[in-house]
Amino acid sequence: MLEQVRMADVVAETVAEGRARPFGLVAVDGGRLWWHPRADGQDPLAMVLTELLPLCADHGLGTDGRAVGVMGWSMGGYGALLAAETDPDRFVAAVAVSPAIVSQLDRAVGNAFDGPEDFAAHDVFAGAGRLADTAVRIDCGQRDPYYDDARAFAARLAVAPATDFSVGCHDVGYWRRVAPAEVELLSAAFVDHGSGAAGGP
Repeated sequence: MLEQVRMADVVAETVAEGRARPFGLVAVDGGRLWWHPRADGQDPLAMVLTELLPLCADHGLGTDGRAVGVMGWSMGGYGALLAAETDPDRFVAAVAVSPAIVSQLDRAVGNAFDGPEDFAAHDVFAGAGRLADTAVRIDCGQRDPYYDDARAFAARLAVAPATDFSVGCHDVGYWRRVAPAEVELLSAAFVDHGSGAAGGP
């Protein structure tokens, strides 16, 4: 997020162009755990909700009525949607970029879930209704292996999300191209919430 997509630069440039208001940006790495509780006891989702966000609050981010959004790429795109569905009162916006989401377990990457029960418990398609009050953006290129599922997820939301389903791949080139629009959505959601806002992980 910071080194390849260079989101901090995108935020600064979009703000300088007058298309967004400044907001804080915090990044965290969840490893290869797919952002949900695992059978071995590791839980990157809890790390975000119960450790990272309170740490941000200790530094003045996401406090005093300021809004928080969540954003992720690929596996992190799945994680962003899952976090927003898990705690919809916490996040005013969720941005999923090339989200590695599938509507059926047999299409998931081998280590994404610990079995059928794990998939059912953390199925973002099943939880889509929890995002009715969240500003959502789904971006996925037409040559991305998750393109069909990303479109299907967007269609399932009660409120049509902002999207970019143009030509593109599951790569940094596409992610950089859509990044300014994603910053604009986050900024607008924060302003609608009535604050300068802090961006989530």
